[in-house]
Formats: sequence, C-alpha cells, structure tokens
Amino acid sequence: MNINEQIKEIKDDNDKRSLFIETHQPFIIGKITRTTNRYVRKETDEVFLVGLEAFNEAITRFDESKGNFLPFAGQVIQSRITDWMRKEKKRQDRETRLGDYDPVDTKDLEYEVLLKDEVFNFKNELSQFQITFDDLVTKAPKKEKTRKKVTTIGTKASQKESIVTKLFKTRKLPMKEIQSFVKTTLRILKTHRDFIISVMIIKVKKFDLVANFLIESEEG
Repeated sequence: MNINEQIKEIKDDNDKRSLFIETHQPFIIGKITRTTNRYVRKETDEVFLVGLEAFNEAITRFDESKGNFLPFAGQVIQSRITDWMRKEKKRQDRETRLGDYDPVDTKDLEYEVLLKDEVFNFKNELSQFQITFDDLVTKAPKKEKTRKKVTTIGTKASQKESIVTKLFKTRKLPMKEIQSFVKTTLRILKTHRDFIISVMIIKVKKFDLVANFLIESEEG
C-alpha cells in the first residue's frame, strides 16, 4: 500500500491517524529543522507542536489531485511554521519594547514559565482530538450564557469516570453517555464538541492556569 492509499485509510480512523503521525515524527522534525534552521526538542519546543498540527492538517486536506502526500505535507508544515515564526518575532519585538520592566518580579516569571509549560501540554492533548488551539479560540461560544452552559456540561462530564475513559480511548465525545448524565441536547453537544472536550481535558488533566483564561465559571 503506497502512502497516498494509507492517507485514505486513516482519515476517518483516529487511532490509525495518531499512529501514522507518530511514525512520521522524524519527517516532521526534519521539515521543522530545515524551516527554522535550528535543532528542535520535541519534548519542550512549541514549534514541534505547530509541526504536528500542520501534519495532521495535511492529512485532513489531502487529495490525490495534489500529487504525493509527503511533498504536500512538507509544504503545509513549512507554511505553518513560517507563519508561527512571524508571530513569534512580533511577540518578541513587543516584549523588547516593554523590556524596561524592572525590577524582575520572580513570581511573575515563575507564573509565565508554568503557564507556558501548561499551554504546551494542553495543546498536545488537543492535538490528539484533531483540535488546534486556534480552532478552539475561534469556535468558543460567543455568548457568556452559552459558554457557562457548555462549561458546566464539560465539567460534569469530566466527573463521570466511564465518560472520561471512553473519551480518551476513542478520541470522540461520548454524546449519548453525556446526554444520559447531564441535562442537555444533542445539538448543543455537536455544536460545541471541541469546547466541551477542551473543558474535560482541562478538568481531568488539572490545567488550572489554562482554565483561568479559557473557560467560564459554571452555571449557578
């Protein structure tokens, strides 16, 4: 089976897709290294996660009319890494302009380090569900009342062991089980799938710092 045929087979199979991505990590790291012109540490380097998300995006978008998969995936990775590098440069430039922050508040520095580490791990968890951080921000409910409602759904669902087990085993939101445990509708679960999954990940993995700026308080 050639690689283009493999892509057809794994598109709708999350387990096979995850294994395929894991197998091709050397390819992803190689493309990131050539694009950034530096060594990449996959355990701690945010750009590695950007590359993983780009490779996953390439799987979703690919069709054979685009030619062979790996050259196409390489182009997607290069494009996303280049965009990320531009954003990082802008961020660093802003930090340089604000660089007269003195004296250094060690508590603030410690918080920044912990938050960055937590965000990295959170993004990695999201990628297992084919959700990107940007997608999550874009798809978050716009109304405060709705955000509180789906936050409550995700929080309650995270307290049911059988629901949590099924979520992380299948990489799919177990909607029927949640409906039987939490008073909600299938429409709400389908519409806000990504946000509910993110709330469950935050609660189960105890990403408390991420929770402070990403999710609403629960309904009263």
